[in-house]
Amino acid sequence: MKYRKTFLSILSLSLIVSCGGYDSVGLSDENSTEAKRYEILKALDEGNYDFVISNLEKDPTYGGAFSTEEGKLNLAAAYIGKAGLDINGIINIMIDTADRYTGDAFTAFLESLSSQVKTKGSLYLKRAYKVYDEIVQTCTPEPPDEIKKQACFYKDIVNATRAATTLNSVVSNVTSWLNPVGCEDDANQNGVGDDGEITACAIEYAVSRQCTLQDVNIESIKDITFTKDNFVKTYTLLEISVNPNGECSAYGKYTGYKLVDTETSTVVATEGYCKSDFSPCENLDLVNGCYPCPIVDIETGETVNVVEDIVESLQNADEIINTIAPDSDVSQSVNEYIEEVCGLDKVCTQDEIADYLTNINQNIQY
Repeated sequence: MKYRKTFLSILSLSLIVSCGGYDSVGLSDENSTEAKRYEILKALDEGNYDFVISNLEKDPTYGGAFSTEEGKLNLAAAYIGKAGLDINGIINIMIDTADRYTGDAFTAFLESLSSQVKTKGSLYLKRAYKVYDEIVQTCTPEPPDEIKKQACFYKDIVNATRAATTLNSVVSNVTSWLNPVGCEDDANQNGVGDDGEITACAIEYAVSRQCTLQDVNIESIKDITFTKDNFVKTYTLLEISVNPNGECSAYGKYTGYKLVDTETSTVVATEGYCKSDFSPCENLDLVNGCYPCPIVDIETGETVNVVEDIVESLQNADEIINTIAPDSDVSQSVNEYIEEVCGLDKVCTQDEIADYLTNINQNIQY
């Protein structure tokens, strides 16, 4: 069974929209079940994801228009849309990169997604995953119910995509990491983008409190307590520098900053800059309290981190897809991604993520 084509929502919206609105399809009563279904599906089709989320979070059935499970599938689709993506688009990219870039499929997938994912994309994908998980907690063995089976498949797609989008947020600049140009992107001239080395160094430090990468120095600057509403969390700010070599000596060292959660020994995904109360600021300014801004779900108090969103996501994706669709194009893609990042044993560790960051193939061409 091939999964190149799938649904974004339970019902086909195109049949309704093509007819031209409520009255044209006999939906003159805007409070009828049919009209309410149309309203949600039309909002999804038009990208009005906030409308879908605000209504289906309160009541997944939307007043009886959907079953609870149908409503949750549409709610998850809205979260994926908020991340800047859609299931069909993700699947097509996955299959295309696996077909075209043997050995570098995950890297190509990551680069393809980097231009599409919106602010806090990892966070919205995480919420989509949780909604799918509410529909079906375990996918092994394969559930007989069709909606649960779909939720398992979508959960797998989201897992693989979460891993890529989180890596995208952990690495400050995906383009310069994958395709470093000159001293500005590769100060020590070793062919690895400096952003990759800085991230790998932070991952190693989070686990062992040291960084052994050549030409890379690390310093723990300060502990910062971020607070908003009921969220209170302290992270350690790291300053990591790549020393210049050869012709780049005149350019000076390349420096980046990372946040580490010492309680969980992991690097925290960040996006943009903010003060410790999460109020946004434009540029890094340690003196005036403008720091890399952690991606946090304020409602749950959860931080997007490397362990959960890269390591665990890839391993969960492997387990699900080889149960639900073992012979599909998507299964091939996911298996290639996991082997590329985690090795043939498909057991992911933070060390392997760090190794992936510093041994990336730099010659991908689109």
